[in-house]
Amino acid sequence: MRYLLFAILLLNLSVTNAQLDCPVPYATNKGDQKYHITTGIGLTKLYGDMDKSGTMGTAFFLKFDYRLLTGLHVGIEAQLGSLEAVSSIVDERYVTNNYYSGGIFVTAYPYDLIVNSKSSYNYSFKNRLLSGIYVGLGVSGIRNSYKEGDIYRDPNLLYTYGPIAYYDENGLPVFKEKINSLLFPAVNAGLALPINKHTTRTGRYWSAVLNAQFNFANNELLDGYIPYDQNSQRIQGRNDMYTFYSLGVRYSF
Repeated sequence: MRYLLFAILLLNLSVTNAQLDCPVPYATNKGDQKYHITTGIGLTKLYGDMDKSGTMGTAFFLKFDYRLLTGLHVGIEAQLGSLEAVSSIVDERYVTNNYYSGGIFVTAYPYDLIVNSKSSYNYSFKNRLLSGIYVGLGVSGIRNSYKEGDIYRDPNLLYTYGPIAYYDENGLPVFKEKINSLLFPAVNAGLALPINKHTTRTGRYWSAVLNAQFNFANNELLDGYIPYDQNSQRIQGRNDMYTFYSLGVRYSF
């Protein structure tokens, strides 16, 4: 009897050890981690009061998401970067400004909301790809910082003016160096593709993230200009916006 009990004990220890050495089956851990931290870098493109621009700036971002339910996240995002543009017309307008922004976003993963929340998960590449597609909507506050020489203005040409802080003793305008704007809507679309989700025993995993973001300002000041025509008449144009295309990495835990 003692030998039988000893053999059963050895068998249990062997099975336990084998389980520790094997990845957790995906059926026991759907990978719905509550917290996600994403960071990355990319290119910005400013659309404002210059007709065409092939110039692009750079930006860095950091984002933290919390899973409300399968396929639906809420999070906060911070950006630090530059917005640049050079006009192709003869007045030589250009702008280079540094900015930082922060906002809140809601992100939806349609495939997980519709399919994976209601059925067992098949860890194929197709399912990973479909589950990683997302769209997001948010609102951000942004501050632009302009330094002397970073933006072209001609006091004799009113249509190169921007937001004026005050007039100096010679009656010439002095422009604001910092401008606050609201970005709404701020729209995200992208793909978060898990790298090691099916091999981790802890359930924590890494993903590669490809993202496109479209930020629409509530004013015409992202580029530092207020549009006027050749007759110094204010033009009511469209509000400024910028895009941000980025590559990043995400840690889910």
